[in-house]
Amino acid sequence: MKNIISLLILTIVLFNVTFAQTALIKTEALTPHRLTTLGFTTNSVSSGLNVVPNLTYVYLSAWNIGNDEPISSATFTLTSKPASSTASLEVINPTWAQFKPDVIGTYTIQLSITTASGSHDTTANIYSSTFVGVGNFKGTSATFPQCMGCHQQDQKFVEIFNKWEVSGHANVFNEQLEISDHYSASCIKCHTTGYDHTMAASNNGFDDIANSLGWSYIAPGNDMKWDSLVTYYPDLVNHATIGCESCHGPGREHAYGGHVEKIAVNLNAGVCAQCHDEPWRHNKYSEFENSAHSEAVWERTTGSNANTNNLGDCIRCHDGVGFANFTKGRTTNAISWTEELNGTRITCAACHDPHGNSNEFSLRDTPAGSDTLANGYQYTLGGKGQLCMNCHKARAGSIAIMSSVITQRWGPHHSVQADVFFAQNAADFGTPFNSGYHKFALTNACVDCHMVATTDTGPVTRDRVGGHS
Repeated sequence: MKNIISLLILTIVLFNVTFAQTALIKTEALTPHRLTTLGFTTNSVSSGLNVVPNLTYVYLSAWNIGNDEPISSATFTLTSKPASSTASLEVINPTWAQFKPDVIGTYTIQLSITTASGSHDTTANIYSSTFVGVGNFKGTSATFPQCMGCHQQDQKFVEIFNKWEVSGHANVFNEQLEISDHYSASCIKCHTTGYDHTMAASNNGFDDIANSLGWSYIAPGNDMKWDSLVTYYPDLVNHATIGCESCHGPGREHAYGGHVEKIAVNLNAGVCAQCHDEPWRHNKYSEFENSAHSEAVWERTTGSNANTNNLGDCIRCHDGVGFANFTKGRTTNAISWTEELNGTRITCAACHDPHGNSNEFSLRDTPAGSDTLANGYQYTLGGKGQLCMNCHKARAGSIAIMSSVITQRWGPHHSVQADVFFAQNAADFGTPFNSGYHKFALTNACVDCHMVATTDTGPVTRDRVGGHS
């Protein structure tokens, strides 16, 4: 009896610990389009990273990730900031706050939340910094504190730099300067490093250096503009590109001291949305937000250390970092987290390599040996659609699916589109299915139909049909 009572007490304690409210501070990405739709008046775009350009706004939201109880109250407190900073928190609504770092350094935010069953506190650090430039770009030399001033000593980073240097991200600015007949000064903010989007902030971005040197854009483009910039404004060259800091945050604080936490590595879509969310032309993010990929399909085992990149493990297809690791040929994931919000949705960078590669649209690679269905059928057709097929296929062969041993994984898993496309791996009761002609007629399989651009230019369905929706 004593043992039973002890077991009951232990069960109650574990239940309360497991399902207690848990506070989380989320750094929100606010794109140009989202600023407008939400009615924000800060005019300050945010990538959602915790490494931010000085003098630009940081947006924070409160979350309870321990259970389903709504937050009844949330209190943000700026508990620590650089000595000379006068920054202060501004309440936006009951669960959001914002502040503008005014001195480079570390800002510590505390959040206290209350739900029906209790309260919980947590903290987060925001690192404010300034831009340093990539270094080694277009024949220039890299000097400290530029990114390649240090990273040119590491072969891993040299390989990344070599891929990036020939990518569209690296070269869109210099190419547009030379060939475009419709380029304008408003385009430059997304094609350079550290250019302020909608509010002026002095943080050593492209716009700050250009102003100090006296460079300005005059339309139209011609093949002398880039050469002129390189010749007469060499100090501007290493910011005249979508460089490392455009996606990883400004690097000065990281360079001075080598603190790894003061540079960001994040596959969240908000990083891309800084520039890819200005409808109507640049509406990739708006499409993505309307897709199922933008919502996490959480599985309890997704964040387990035991996860591999086998098709049978959840993380390969349910987490953006897990899928990116799979495309790189990694067999395991060094990821350990237990909350849905700590994961990464299937975002832009899950399918596209932001550093660039030789594939069209910089689509990530499919590792050797992965072009096989669970019943052993190896496919060679599908083109760009093969990237989709890495997840959209059955996790087990039809014989295993129909096993008489009933388990929690008995039966077919969701998303068996590749199997259907190739007429494979279904219960056939002794008579195999005949394949249709789609696999021969569609060069890129899924992509040719499901990602075709809609001709609708109106706001109702434009971002909800085709494309990345």
